[in-house]
Amino acid sequence: FDFDKNGIGEPVLVWEKPFSKHRPKITVPETSDEFNRPSLGLQWQWQANGNNDWYSLIAKKGSLRLNPVQHAINAKNLWHSPNLLMQKIPAESFFLETVVDATNFPEGGRGGLIVFGLDYVFFGIKRENGKFIIIQQTCTKAETGSPEQERARQNTSTSKVYLRMEMAPGAVCNFSYSTNGKEYLPLGVPFTAKAGKWVGAKVGLVYDSEKQEGFAEFDWFRFLKK
Repeated sequence: FDFDKNGIGEPVLVWEKPFSKHRPKITVPETSDEFNRPSLGLQWQWQANGNNDWYSLIAKKGSLRLNPVQHAINAKNLWHSPNLLMQKIPAESFFLETVVDATNFPEGGRGGLIVFGLDYVFFGIKRENGKFIIIQQTCTKAETGSPEQERARQNTSTSKVYLRMEMAPGAVCNFSYSTNGKEYLPLGVPFTAKAGKWVGAKVGLVYDSEKQEGFAEFDWFRFLKK
């Protein structure tokens, strides 16, 4: 609709519900995913046209396996990575939790949460010098090819970590981790989500490996009310 009569249409934010003889059931789009189905839910979007080779929901029952995908040669960031599995941010404030198993990461492999737009943040686990570290990396003006900046790191003795993001009003994200799924420790700096090229900011999962080896497994992806 062209509410201001300037020849450019605007999104319709509120409209009268269509008449129905039957009382419709109130529903909302899917968000959380336990990865118990043979296919991805409709809430998920790849950064590029998807390919079934990029993931598996049957390799390990009840888990999502993300495989490495080759992207732009000498890329300094994830802007052109096609295998970012993401969805729209569903609310102004919430908690988001997932758990990632890095057992099969090669040297340099990393996997975890991503909040993606013109600026983005990665928060997850990486294999480095044969050890595992929990790491936060951010990228500003990713479209220009700017490099990622490491903001925080923490050594861990386990290859399986629980990751949590808290979204606060103003699109401010704070991150924490746990090795047992109970006690969470904050790590990294606050990050303000930014819109993408032609869409709003998105949140999701990523596995990245320069050697095009290994894979990451995620047990679930859950949005929780604050």
